[in-house]
Amino acid sequence: NYLKLKLPEYTVFLNATDWRLIAVVHELTSRKADPQILKRFLSEVDTFLDVGANHGSFAIVASQIVGKQGQVIAVEPQPKLAKAVE
Repeated sequence: NYLKLKLPEYTVFLNATDWRLIAVVHELTSRKADPQILKRFLSEVDTFLDVGANHGSFAIVASQIVGKQGQVIAVEPQPKLAKAVE
C-alpha cells in the first residue's frame, strides 16, 4: 500500500491511505525540513537522533547528509505516526 514518490531531491515511500503523506511532501518540497540547517550540524558518518519524529521529514533529510556510513534513529511515540515513520 505504499507509493514510491520521486521528489526533486528525495525518493520517499508513503502509505497511500495515510493523509499525512501530503504533510511529508509539503515539508520536503517547501524546505520546512531545510537541509542547509542540518548540514551545519551534521556530516557523513554522523548519527542523527530524531526524537518526536512525527512523520519523519527531518530523518529523511538527515539520512542523505549522513550517508550510508552514518545512522539515523527516528523515535515517535504516537502509534499512527510511528507507523508512518516505519
